[in-house]
Amino acid sequence: MQTWNNAFSDMFDNTLIKPTAPFFQTLVPMTEGTKVRFSADFVTDDGSCVKGTNITETFYGSDPDFLVRYADVAAQ
Repeated sequence: MQTWNNAFSDMFDNTLIKPTAPFFQTLVPMTEGTKVRFSADFVTDDGSCVKGTNITETFYGSDPDFLVRYADVAAQ
């Protein structure tokens, strides 16, 4: 699960975490490997209940990346 990684790609989906989000400051000190608990809503796509960000259908089937809007993230 992920957000888009830039504002251009995120133009219509609104997935990027804003610095004003209540949980933003808890993300700043996190490092790779930190275990987290999160709450998120899947972004839907035409004809599907989830939107993938994989470039090809091959990767979507073998290693899917789903687009979400995070509502909360906390370190565990």
